[in-house]
Amino acid sequence: MKAAIILLQSGWVKKNTDDYMLAWTIYSKNAELLNNDLTMKLADSYKFELVEKSNKN
Repeated sequence: MKAAIILLQSGWVKKNTDDYMLAWTIYSKNAELLNNDLTMKLADSYKFELVEKSNKN
């Protein structure tokens, strides 16, 4: 993602729309995948905590 951000910035500065659009596509797709992955991991963690707390009672 860091490379996509750098390419995004340089494409914007140089007004190179091909670089900018390519970088934006890479960045947005990776950000979407990362957000989905983190959401699933947090949801799994939250479910685990609920199960753990209910087992203690």
